[in-house]
Amino acid sequence: MSPERTTSSSSPTAAQAEEVARVARSWLGTPYQHLGRLRGHACDCVGLVIMTAQEMGMTEFDTQEYGRDPQPERMTALLQAHLDPLELDLDALRRGEVPASLRPGDILHLRWRAHPRHLGMVLPREGGGWNLIHAYSGAKRVVEHNLDKVWLSLVRAGYRYRWPVSSSEL
Repeated sequence: MSPERTTSSSSPTAAQAEEVARVARSWLGTPYQHLGRLRGHACDCVGLVIMTAQEMGMTEFDTQEYGRDPQPERMTALLQAHLDPLELDLDALRRGEVPASLRPGDILHLRWRAHPRHLGMVLPREGGGWNLIHAYSGAKRVVEHNLDKVWLSLVRAGYRYRWPVSSSEL
């Protein structure tokens, strides 16, 4: 039997969407700690994105690449190297309009203080709509809440995981 070939897809399958939500939510309540990468003990916003990807068998991120100081330009370059960019209407987001193109697991690059240096992941909300899950220093832990107008106004870019697709799905 030959091994299954994998390629990249732009959107998750229903099973992948369910799994990414399960994996990301398994980090809920993990204490916030810069450079944390251990579920239940320590996590930062980049760690949630990286560790979810690794558990899902997606793109291997080198956690050391992100360094101690999340310099906006460096962080953007690394995100572009590991994830597929989303086309987002930033003016519409600032008005609180949620893009119809969002998919479970999409990554939002958010302004934090003066620069884009925070990440959150979009997950479906029971009953419809979207939530944001992220390691939030203000809450001192990984939290999930409504993706509301305030958070939408902070979005500076969006990215999508490079979802693996087996040859049996092609």
